[in-house]
Amino acid sequence: MGEINFTPFEEEEAYTATGLSNRFIQLGQQGIDDLTKTAFQDGCLNENHTPSFLSFCGTSEFPAADTVASQIAMLGVAYTSGWSTVSSTQTGLSYWNATTGAGSVVMNYPPNDGVWGPIQDGAANNLMVTLPASVPLGDPQFNDRFGLDALLVMLNVQFERFEFYDSDGDPIDGNSPAGASGAAVCIQVSNDNVNWYHLYLGDSAWVDTTGLASGSAPYRYRVTERRVECFGQEAKTTSLVVSSQNFPSRRDVSIRTIINASSLANTITAQNVKGAISSVRYIRAVVSIIKGKGGDPMHDKTVTARIRKANLSVLALRANEVDPDA
Repeated sequence: MGEINFTPFEEEEAYTATGLSNRFIQLGQQGIDDLTKTAFQDGCLNENHTPSFLSFCGTSEFPAADTVASQIAMLGVAYTSGWSTVSSTQTGLSYWNATTGAGSVVMNYPPNDGVWGPIQDGAANNLMVTLPASVPLGDPQFNDRFGLDALLVMLNVQFERFEFYDSDGDPIDGNSPAGASGAAVCIQVSNDNVNWYHLYLGDSAWVDTTGLASGSAPYRYRVTERRVECFGQEAKTTSLVVSSQNFPSRRDVSIRTIINASSLANTITAQNVKGAISSVRYIRAVVSIIKGKGGDPMHDKTVTARIRKANLSVLALRANEVDPDA
């Protein structure tokens, strides 16, 4: 079988890029490339490219479209927050979902704090990762058996553009001089792929003084929330463009978070009580539309976001030593 040897430099030999390259080429050809099948024990590559501290890893990805035809599906998904002229209420994926007028920028209390929708690829597929089985993070017996007590979640989203429309559906310039519209992105978890939960960090002392918010206090901080805004005059221009273009309105959002037993303990029931779930199997990415509330408030306008590409990865970390007797 091949041997992996690195030829040392002689004292008189110059330390150059060429000398290094030749040795690395030799290392690859005579060492790694020449390893035979019999050099590996049966089963040692059953998790190829997966390090020993991972018990599972999965990725859901919606790649950027490269042609005008393939852009139609991905960019055809409209993440929209609108306005009902009949009831004077927000519609669609509204972040400030209790807002009824220019002077009342309010959201409902958890778990209905904003309306969130899954990121999709245009073919009804959600950006979601499914674990092989439900994972009871923090359970001592499960931890001893599998050594698994945390999930590393990584999300990347690129917004293509934001669009703004008046009550008649005509494109308008959504640039607000004192506050821009945008979007919020979050990670949600579920144990049944039906009921979805935010991951909260703590309670807020702020309370609704308008009387518009439904539900019960307190408000809570969504630990995975990231926001992105659209500003500048390109807002009106990009609303008229169907295909993907390299406009400055493209915005990138990244989320990196650990989900553990404490995370699940901070999921919220319908009554805004902690501890909705104790295990998790499904992880997804969701988005909500934030209407600008500046000098030219957008509460009664329609704001739509388009997403160009996104990917979600989940890594199940084997962070503890496994008990062989468990």
